[in-house]
Amino acid sequence: RDARIRAVFALAPGPGPIFTPESLGRIAIPVALATGSADAVAPPASGAEALGKVIPQATLKRFADAGHFVFFGTCTAVGRMALRTVCRDPDGIDRNAVHTETIQLALDFFTASLR
Repeated sequence: RDARIRAVFALAPGPGPIFTPESLGRIAIPVALATGSADAVAPPASGAEALGKVIPQATLKRFADAGHFVFFGTCTAVGRMALRTVCRDPDGIDRNAVHTETIQLALDFFTASLR
């Protein structure tokens, strides 16, 4: 444990099964997890959801139908043409709205956790 780390806000975390449930169960700092329910890169079932089940008092926010890259910056027109996988979200997903909500979640989380 690094005492400098007092809280964790993780976006689209990867595979939880690489850690033992015992080690995750010993996490004693606040943890918030955010994921897209349609994340094919870090599927929620083996990532954020798995971690959220074993980390004490972890919170989990699922963005319905959002993919892995929804937390990346909004792409330019050139980016959308050149980096389709990274820049394209499923229909109905507003990346900027996800960013706005995620920023507010992080601000609220860290304000409450780091008093």
